[in-house]
Amino acid sequence: MKTTRIYPVMYIPGLSAKLLSMGCFLQNRQEVHGNLKQITFHDAITHKPLLSTYPRSPWNTIFWVLPQEIKQASIATIYKVDYKTWHKRLGHPSKNVLKRAKELKDFTNNLVFPEHSPLCRGCAEGKMHSKSFPESDSWATKPFQLVHSDLKEFPIKSYLKYKYIITFLDDYSSHAWIALLRKKSQSLTAFKHFDAMVRNQFKAVIGTLILGENIN
Repeated sequence: MKTTRIYPVMYIPGLSAKLLSMGCFLQNRQEVHGNLKQITFHDAITHKPLLSTYPRSPWNTIFWVLPQEIKQASIATIYKVDYKTWHKRLGHPSKNVLKRAKELKDFTNNLVFPEHSPLCRGCAEGKMHSKSFPESDSWATKPFQLVHSDLKEFPIKSYLKYKYIITFLDDYSSHAWIALLRKKSQSLTAFKHFDAMVRNQFKAVIGTLILGENIN
C-alpha cells in the first residue's frame, strides 16, 4: 500500500473540509489540465497524472478530492521536495553528501542538484565567527554577593501538580538552587526559604538579588 502526502494543507477552525492550494502544486513543478468537469494535476517532467479533482455539483467552482483518488494514486507521494529543502532538513550538508544520500534505502531518486548552489543563510551564519564578549567588571567577589533569580512556567503540570520553577544562581560560584511551585504567588515564600538556607548553612547574607522578567 502506497502513501500519498499532500502538503501544505491549510486548516481553518470550524471548516468541515481541508483546502488545497493550486499554487502550491504549480510551485512543485506540476501542471494543471482540466475543465468544468475535472481538474487533473500532472508531473511536469514525466507528464504522469498525480491527482484528479471533481466538482460536487455542475457549475460548482469548488473542486473536491474523492477518497478513492487518494487510495488509487499511482505514485508514492505527490509532495516533492527540492534540493534546498533536503539541504535544510539534513543539517545543511554539502552537495557531495546529498549525492551519497541517494544511495540510502527509500531516499528520493528524483532530486535535482543545481549546478551552482548559492550559500544559504544558515550555512553563512554557521561559518561566521562571533565577537568575543567584553570582560565584565561586575563579577561578585564572594559567595552570595550577587544572586540571579528567575521564574519559569512548565508547558504542562508535573505528576505532583507543579506548574512553576524558580531558580537562584550564585554569581560567584555558579552554583544554582531550584524550587518547584504550584502557584506563582509562592515565589516570595520560596525566596524566604532560600534566604534562610543561605544564612543557616553558609553563614552568609545575600547582597544583591537580580530578578528575571518573569518575576518583576
